[in-house]
Amino acid sequence: MPVIKPKFQVIEFTVPTGTTSVTKEDNVKDYLDNVTGVFFMLSNENAIAGSTVRLEIAKEEILPENFDIGLVIPKAGVAAKDYPLQIREIGKNSTIRIDFKCLAFGSDFKVKLFLSAEQIKNA
Repeated sequence: MPVIKPKFQVIEFTVPTGTTSVTKEDNVKDYLDNVTGVFFMLSNENAIAGSTVRLEIAKEEILPENFDIGLVIPKAGVAAKDYPLQIREIGKNSTIRIDFKCLAFGSDFKVKLFLSAEQIKNA
C-alpha cells in the first residue's frame, strides 16, 4: 500500500536593483510525484503592489500572464500548509517557468516560489 508524504520545494531568485522583469526556469525535484499547491513570498513586501507573475509547470499554465502576485502570498497568521493555491500537476523533473514583473526598486529583493508536493512511497 503506497504511503503519501507531504513535501515542499522552494525555488528562489533575486530581482536586481532597477529590474522590472525576471524569468526563472527550474525543475520539480525528481522524488516529488505530484505538485499539489503553490504560493509566493517576497523579501520586500513593498514590492507586492504592482508585481505580477506567470507560472507554468510541465508546460501547463498555472497562473496566467499578469496575475497579481498578492493573490498567492500568504496572509499573516496563516500556516504555509494551509495556504497554497490548490493544483494537481505531475512532478518528477517537470519544468517550472516563472515570469515575474514588477516596478523598478532601489534595492535587490528575493522572490520565493513554494511548491507543496507529494512523495509516494511503497510501504
